[in-house]
Amino acid sequence: MSKPLYQKKLQEYEAILYKNHVDLYEFNYHARMKSVRRLGVNTQNLIAKTVDDVRAYLINDPEKRQLLHFSFMDKAKRKSLENEVKQYLQANKTVIPDIKAEQLLEYIMYDLTGFGMIQPLIDREDVTDIFINGRKEIRYKDVDGNDYIYHSKFETEEELLALAYKITNTAGETFSTAKPWAECTFPFIRISISKSDISNLGTSITIRKAAPYLRATEERLIETGQATKEMLNLIRAAVEANCTMLICGPTGCGKTEFMKYMAQFIPDNERTFVAEDDSELFLELLYPEKHIFSKHCRRTGDKETTIDLAVLMRLGLREFPKRLILGESRGAEAWEMIEFFNTGHGGYTGIHAPDAEQAMDRLVQMCQRSDENIMSEHTLYRIITSIFDLVIVLDVIDGKRRIVEISEPIGYENGQIMMNQIFKFEREHKRRGYLSDRLLKKLEKRNLNEKLYKSLVSPSQEVMQVV
Repeated sequence: MSKPLYQKKLQEYEAILYKNHVDLYEFNYHARMKSVRRLGVNTQNLIAKTVDDVRAYLINDPEKRQLLHFSFMDKAKRKSLENEVKQYLQANKTVIPDIKAEQLLEYIMYDLTGFGMIQPLIDREDVTDIFINGRKEIRYKDVDGNDYIYHSKFETEEELLALAYKITNTAGETFSTAKPWAECTFPFIRISISKSDISNLGTSITIRKAAPYLRATEERLIETGQATKEMLNLIRAAVEANCTMLICGPTGCGKTEFMKYMAQFIPDNERTFVAEDDSELFLELLYPEKHIFSKHCRRTGDKETTIDLAVLMRLGLREFPKRLILGESRGAEAWEMIEFFNTGHGGYTGIHAPDAEQAMDRLVQMCQRSDENIMSEHTLYRIITSIFDLVIVLDVIDGKRRIVEISEPIGYENGQIMMNQIFKFEREHKRRGYLSDRLLKKLEKRNLNEKLYKSLVSPSQEVMQVV
């Protein structure tokens, strides 16, 4: 059998195994639901009270609460949590008539950390986003941006609400008729929930999965057509040279995963500060050999105790980083970032914008929101276009993630942002220009492997180098 045919047969076999695994899980899920419904009302109430007691016990202890939160995405932590619950039940001599100890433990663990019929999607490493659109359907996206409809869906609003309350209770978030929405954050997962009071589809749940490992490898980016080797070589050279970069694009285009990919090229000994609203990059876990320290925001509902990105930036930048990675620029914190980059430091940030010019416009608007900014709009444009070395634009084209543009900001004249477009996606990736003298000198100054950017040096620049 030829190798391609063998690989195809292997993929088909794996697909059958996966389908059987999903069907078996779904069968067990429905069987569990039926077994619970068959129990008497008093027994169901006793189980529910026991679950509430166990949850309160775990949440009131900082270490156990952390274990509970990690258990949503980590199978090993889930097993440790199961041992904690078992010890609690034994210590409190918890007994429910007609329910075996093993069965009670299963019910409790399911209520604490299980995601019901979507658990297979939670466990799959290639799934990044899950959309529960009420009882209508369940959709999900994979790491390449492909969109799929799940083969199953929730049958009743009660099942959906049970999952929603399970999540919000564990997160300690209010979710009620008075407040029919909730944002919940756990390690490696972020969840947004809306009740039928404000959602036309009924209770809707959106789940964004992060990962402490690298999904976007060079091989995958090239094989899936997201970028070319030449483009990735330039980005690698720019990171190694401590250039400043903007990573922009719409929601779901892969900015976070690409920023994780870029971080592998940061020299191990360069102190790098990572600031995020919610932890999604996990660079200190992904690259433990690097000198990376991270901070994330804290929201308490009280201005005195809330730590937003602007405060976070001021704290982190006092700890002498050489580089900055700001997960996403949203508001006044952009001014702190510009101040840092304007002193010769490097790094990169993500921003929601459809193209390079609008990314610059948004940054200017954000800086204008800062109370500390006293510069005119014209001066801000001049500074921002001189600070950033590259703008990398990501998008989803025909259902596929692509790097659609790599450009250099080269100035601001007559109210216009001047850009040097190096790469552009037009049905395929095309090189549109060469590096500017400014960027070329910056790359050469770091004594990088010139093979990474040699193809982007213009003939006239090559002559100057020889001379």
